[in-house]
Amino acid sequence: MSFGAKLKAYRKRAGISQYTLAVSIGLHTQSVYELERDEFKPQLGTFARIREALNLSPDETVDLLEEAKQPAKIGR
Repeated sequence: MSFGAKLKAYRKRAGISQYTLAVSIGLHTQSVYELERDEFKPQLGTFARIREALNLSPDETVDLLEEAKQPAKIGR
């Protein structure tokens, strides 16, 4: 499963919208949409805020971080 697909699954599991996630991590809703479509990968600081906002376990964090290392579909 790609970074974006995992991010979306974790967000839905947390029961929050793209808008709510965006506000809590300091991004625009469009950026969360693009993250979920694998159009770009988050920087480390953004990744840390995503982890906190979604309350990811250490294993889930490592799993998502491994996917974040893969190249994005569209470079940014």
